[in-house]
Amino acid sequence: MTRAPLRHALRNAMHSARNAAATRPLDALSVAPAGWYDVARRDFASYTGALCRIQRTSDNAELDIGYASDGWLDIAAIAAHCAGTTGRVKTLYDQSGNGRSLTNATHAQQPIIYAAAAQIVMGTKPAMDFDGAGTYLTRADACGLTGATAYTMGFIGDGDAVGRVSILAGRNSHGTAGFNAYQYESGTAATIVGSASANTTFGSLPAGTNSAPHYSISQLAAGAQHGTATLRVNGVAATETAELFPTTVLSLLNERTILGALWNSGATSVYYDGRGAGGFIFGSVLSAPDLAIVEAACAGVIV
Repeated sequence: MTRAPLRHALRNAMHSARNAAATRPLDALSVAPAGWYDVARRDFASYTGALCRIQRTSDNAELDIGYASDGWLDIAAIAAHCAGTTGRVKTLYDQSGNGRSLTNATHAQQPIIYAAAAQIVMGTKPAMDFDGAGTYLTRADACGLTGATAYTMGFIGDGDAVGRVSILAGRNSHGTAGFNAYQYESGTAATIVGSASANTTFGSLPAGTNSAPHYSISQLAAGAQHGTATLRVNGVAATETAELFPTTVLSLLNERTILGALWNSGATSVYYDGRGAGGFIFGSVLSAPDLAIVEAACAGVIV
């Protein structure tokens, strides 16, 4: 090959590499999420901030952690910051562009991301470890969702124990005060995805799903009854088998977003136990093309 064609080939290769690096899994979405949280990876080309803020146990020093050239979490930076100690996620940044990050100022209540000189992983990808006893990340609004709203909600995780809430928007209130929207992981045989009160919506799953990396998504139309919520797990529709308030319309209070716990009358309870990469909330029922994009992005984090 002569020099000119060689230079042309190299230029094309570099151009293709730059384009691949610039394209992120969610760039083609036609609707923006109300909040998008992923500790493992940068999912939007438009998002150029850090993925999380780490606080180490030895001296409580904090550091924003970004992503490597491939878009995945910069685990080398975490290892350097947390050498010889434990690293916990103080803040999980919102990649949606809305600035709705989740945080926890109490160090002992922050999920662990680095322990025993090792990065926490889910499958092979970076994740956080929630202890099931008091670790969670939160913000004091429901990502702007309120009333009889439509929503799409999802969680990417790998559970250790039964009966745990993974992601919530609103507040666990009943009657005319309002109902929250949340997802509840019931254990190795099934997942429970709720939109009203505890243990309301059941979607059956193959045995072992909750104790392996998976993603679950629930959707509800604006003004719809709880019993009409649709459920999907790992890209497959899950059949609803029970609903405590099937004919009640969602009345969401814009009070709280939580990753890893239930917000019950002003206090956290029912903590998630297992690894989690993150979660997301949209203020609409996603179209089929947008849902496919979201599910493909989630699938890429659980391998």
